[in-house]
Amino acid sequence: MVINILAFGVLNGIVPEEITFQNEGVDLELFQAYLFENYPSITQYNFSIAVNHAIVNQNVELKNGDVIALMPPFSGG
Repeated sequence: MVINILAFGVLNGIVPEEITFQNEGVDLELFQAYLFENYPSITQYNFSIAVNHAIVNQNVELKNGDVIALMPPFSGG
């Protein structure tokens, strides 16, 4: 299963543009745990997560080809 990642702001460059998991049944909690374990510098930032262009606040099951956006707080101006 391939998950595509869009990382914005300070998160850009910390994580790769895609991550491949060997098995199906990956959910958002498992994905976040994977990020924190493999890219520990990301833990110092606050960010929201969107799955397929919708911000999520709960655990959801991910599918092959899903797009996950990691979005730090934005400031207006």
